[in-house]
Amino acid sequence: MNTDKFWIIRKNLNEFRFFARDKNARPFIDGLNLLSAGKSLSEIWEPVLLPLYSGDEENEEKELSKPIPDFSRGIFGLAISKKAYLSLQPLIANQVIFLELNTEAGLYYELDIQKVDCLDLESSIKIMFPSGKIMRIEKYNFHWESLVNVHIFKELNVVLSPDFVSNQFKKIVEENNLTGLTFHPIPLVNEE
Repeated sequence: MNTDKFWIIRKNLNEFRFFARDKNARPFIDGLNLLSAGKSLSEIWEPVLLPLYSGDEENEEKELSKPIPDFSRGIFGLAISKKAYLSLQPLIANQVIFLELNTEAGLYYELDIQKVDCLDLESSIKIMFPSGKIMRIEKYNFHWESLVNVHIFKELNVVLSPDFVSNQFKKIVEENNLTGLTFHPIPLVNEE
């Protein structure tokens, strides 16, 4: 059993502002076809200006009053502020590709997070697509030896894999008062 604890992270979009996926993001969303053809995100990346979401007429005032977080929604997934980058880069540099984002709130980085083949497919409790691919996992059983010195990852074999982080990642976030993430225990097969 791995001595490190891992967490599922989620962006806290209720309490914090987030970036809008507007027309500037469209070329990258269209670029998903290139990614499925085997190209990496870094091969098609060009920084764009991402605006902050302002809400609609009914909730604009509430939306604009929210603080801007260090972790937010990017074009494809997780975006981090320069402060978060400076704090976490030494820990996760070999596990992500940092892609620059120009935003209304300054420089952010979209994280292209590595995928790790670490799931015990036989004993994990999973939900499947009709095609036979794994949609998501309800209870995980990991090959912990695959996660030694890993601090952020997605599971390779799961289409809708959440982002996982280590205790060290969580500790750096907390020690540096980085905002915008929530940490959730991973439902494991051998834990009730």
